[in-house]
Amino acid sequence: MQKNFHFHCAAVLARAAGFNPADALTIAYASQYTDNATESEPIRLAGDVNFDPVCTSYDKLEDLGRAVLSWSAQKRVYIPFHFIPPERFNPSSSGSFSFVTRQDSPFANWLLSEAAREPLKNHNYRLCRIGIALHTFADTWAHRGFSGRLNRIENDIDYIRLFDPKSDRSKKIELIEQLLLNAFPEIGHAEAGYFPDLSYVKWQFAYKRQAVAPVVRDNPKDYLQAAHKIYLYLSKIKKQNPVEPIAWETLESDFQRLFAYRPTDSLGLKNLVTRAVYDAYHAFQEDKRCELWRKEYQHLFDPLVFAYDKEQWRKQAFDGDTNWDSYTPQDWAQILPVATKTGFWDSLWVLFHRAALRHRHLVLENLP
Repeated sequence: MQKNFHFHCAAVLARAAGFNPADALTIAYASQYTDNATESEPIRLAGDVNFDPVCTSYDKLEDLGRAVLSWSAQKRVYIPFHFIPPERFNPSSSGSFSFVTRQDSPFANWLLSEAAREPLKNHNYRLCRIGIALHTFADTWAHRGFSGRLNRIENDIDYIRLFDPKSDRSKKIELIEQLLLNAFPEIGHAEAGYFPDLSYVKWQFAYKRQAVAPVVRDNPKDYLQAAHKIYLYLSKIKKQNPVEPIAWETLESDFQRLFAYRPTDSLGLKNLVTRAVYDAYHAFQEDKRCELWRKEYQHLFDPLVFAYDKEQWRKQAFDGDTNWDSYTPQDWAQILPVATKTGFWDSLWVLFHRAALRHRHLVLENLP
């Protein structure tokens, strides 16, 4: 899933479920920042103190420029935050344990309940925990059928076809795009590219090493179901300074339209000859979809700004440059101590990383 779901849809769902606008935006920001927290090494602070953040994402899932194919990356990043197994590990039935994500799974539901149990007095920390758990929960719809580990049986796919929304007929994707995707490693949905994360796509694929029929995914339908589940969950949990909720029936038809929206191609799939162009094309598409959500629901958050900036929480915590997504471990080791702002230890950036650490520990404690 992309920002249009993890941030914009999540914020609207939280607000509709009775969270006040500021708290709804905090939940949504934590949800989306789970895809943007690339800070992976200890950050040196003034006074000879290090802060050890929790990496919850790499710049791109298929980024071969980093050690993303290591088991450490799989177990500490992909699996806990994006490809949660369906069940918690039970030694008495270890033979049936699976790493393959399943929608609305017991493990994902348990993580949500654990986050919501955080005491209300730990207000912003609790909101961050809920947002991170919502990200993992929502991803069980988009990422189902794939695992967060490097595994050919689970993640090696081919023969991708796209359905025309008007005729419902499918056709193969462009050969250049299929070849590009086939070059990616068999981890997560790398070989499916962006298709699982695009809210408007109905598509089909086949596993290369599994004797099963081709799999059809109707993303608009799936995303709407995920949104409804999240709404029902958020409606039930305790809130501070709640506001009047908004009925799901008021949201449903607009959500269907927003999920199905696809802006006019400005590039054309036949031109996707490099990974950089491929990413730029989808970034453009994503921004247009997010813009539509902002226009539709800004009134729910006025005078607050209903927009996402991945450096916002970093800038609230630090002085200086926070554009560090491309940093390597060597880059981190060479930077000078980073100046922090007043209230750093209570900042949302710090609380996010504390919450991510708790989330990761809960998952790792329940893996083989």
